[in-house]
Amino acid sequence: GAFTATLGDAVPAGATLSARRGALTNDDLLQHQGYVEPGLGDDVYLMPHLVAQVRNTYGVGADGDRAIRRAGLHHIARRGGVLDADGEPDEATLEVLRVLWRIMGREAPLLCGGERAGAHALLLSACLLEEASLATTLEADLAELGGLAGAKEAGKPAEAAMGMAGASRGDADAARRRTVVAFRVEKKTILAKAIDKLMRKMDHESGRRPSKPFGVTRPKKKRRSTAAPRRWPSQP
Repeated sequence: GAFTATLGDAVPAGATLSARRGALTNDDLLQHQGYVEPGLGDDVYLMPHLVAQVRNTYGVGADGDRAIRRAGLHHIARRGGVLDADGEPDEATLEVLRVLWRIMGREAPLLCGGERAGAHALLLSACLLEEASLATTLEADLAELGGLAGAKEAGKPAEAAMGMAGASRGDADAARRRTVVAFRVEKKTILAKAIDKLMRKMDHESGRRPSKPFGVTRPKKKRRSTAAPRRWPSQP
């Protein structure tokens, strides 16, 4: 639909006008405006099932729920984990994971970095499981996006990329497909950043990668891992 912008002050001829849209994620842009912005600084990766993943993987049951409620973090647990555009978790996500780590007291000797290192280990485990569960890899999506972009440059009309009237149905479908794949690329890029950063943090905090004690290995690139994560004796 159309919209109207009203200026409160006079604007000199030739001046550039800009509109501030506020802090929006690519979820907001895709849902309400129909496009995706690469490298958006306000973008996030949401992990709504983070607590359930930790509970199911490590057998943290009702004790974990009670500890989260006692800490006043039940609303954060319901919200799930949040990674910012650089792959960094917010402090509330880490605090919930620290509470769960304290419940998993038997795991503490595996790491020498304390509860914060434990929270990082649990988050890394959840991120690796999340990555392995996705239907396609980041590399596959990048390859598809490159192919779609190449087809566009090879002669697709400009209006097709905008979904405007005048584009053929096939062009409009290709434009929508580019947007969908671009959205997946942005989200998976955040997740990949988080995994890489968490692995480096674990190396620094504990001197050992948590892939063995936590029973999760990163799937090989360009192939989806269908095998269930290995469980070690520390897991139920």
